[in-house]
Amino acid sequence: MVIVKKSVKKKKPAKKKVSKAAKPKAEKPAKKTTKTKAEKPKTEKVEKAKVEETKTEKTEKPKRERTGNLKRNHDKYELNGNGEKLGKGKLVLAMVKQFMFDKPKTTFEELGRAFPAELQAGYKGVFAKVVDVKKNDLAKRYFMHDQIIKTSDGIAVTVTREFGSGNIAAVLEHAKKMGFKIKVHQEG
Repeated sequence: MVIVKKSVKKKKPAKKKVSKAAKPKAEKPAKKTTKTKAEKPKTEKVEKAKVEETKTEKTEKPKRERTGNLKRNHDKYELNGNGEKLGKGKLVLAMVKQFMFDKPKTTFEELGRAFPAELQAGYKGVFAKVVDVKKNDLAKRYFMHDQIIKTSDGIAVTVTREFGSGNIAAVLEHAKKMGFKIKVHQEG
């Protein structure tokens, strides 16, 4: 058995009729001369295509090219056998915290020598003063709030989050020289 649905048309409300006398007379626009297809210039189509082309160029964002491996590195790291798996940025934060715990009389300058700026090649160094980070609105690039570390000379510092597969190798090598034991957990 086949059921056929009938479409029901909705009635439109009736328009009010207005007499010609009640309507104000509108000026008639001047008649446009129309050309046949053969007479119309082809430049209109070309200009429209150019305009559309420039619109798409402006709206499309260029893709950033990735350097190195095309796959992301999601490895996790364990510092000194504590069992906690850390990402690259958190690993460096844990290293700086451990260093300050082991050597609490470390000054800002000494911390800079212990973790040189070259370890974080693409940015401004491994850590920065909290005052500078807040002043330059860079909080999203640093571990803030409960992750702030105080040096013995009273300077509050914060560690950058900007570590990736391009600069973690230098950090791991430096960590070995400093006596840290880091175990790598390779993850897909």
